[in-house]
Amino acid sequence: MVKFAQIRGFLIDLDGVILDTASLDLKAWHQLATSLQLPWDDELEVQLKGRSRFDTLGMILDYSGEADQFDAVAEAFLANHQNERFLKLVANLTPADTLPGIKAFLAELKTNGFLLALASASKNVPVVLDRLELSQYFPNRICPDMFIQERPNPEIYLKASASIGSAPADCIGISYAASGIEAINAAGALSVGIGDRWILKEAALVVPSTRELTLANLRAQLS
Repeated sequence: MVKFAQIRGFLIDLDGVILDTASLDLKAWHQLATSLQLPWDDELEVQLKGRSRFDTLGMILDYSGEADQFDAVAEAFLANHQNERFLKLVANLTPADTLPGIKAFLAELKTNGFLLALASASKNVPVVLDRLELSQYFPNRICPDMFIQERPNPEIYLKASASIGSAPADCIGISYAASGIEAINAAGALSVGIGDRWILKEAALVVPSTRELTLANLRAQLS
């Protein structure tokens, strides 16, 4: 396994790591599903974590058994409609909405010379980072228009590591989703999960919350 001493960069997800955008996103999807009278339950919510907009829509429609009722034009309309709902929620974000400990962690990484790349399936990265006042930490960003394969395919993390000029093996990838951890592992980076150890069982390290994301903690547990 990769050891902390060789780490040069961090590949960081937005959802569930920097901001609980997943809750905002799922709320907007739930609103849309309800308006279409499509089924929604906890099992579906777990499957949707860490997915892109069109991938999420496809899974919701497949789950309902109504996928064949929507053509590509209708799906594009629904995806855009959901994003409008989401952006209304994002418009009210402030730096106080950043997950606990994250701004201090990012500052610590930057101070200690680590390279940072954002790896996100969200098309709303610029506005979210601006609202949280974190744009300065992420000049390197891999967003949906820069990759083709969805997680758990490793493409997003391979491109994220390339964006900072580092080999994946010299990077730590951080995600809250099982699909993200699988993709980080497939890329050859060291995976750190945030949340439930059982759900994120493939991660090299799992911390219960963002409060535990500190250099001292990572160094102690990954050395």
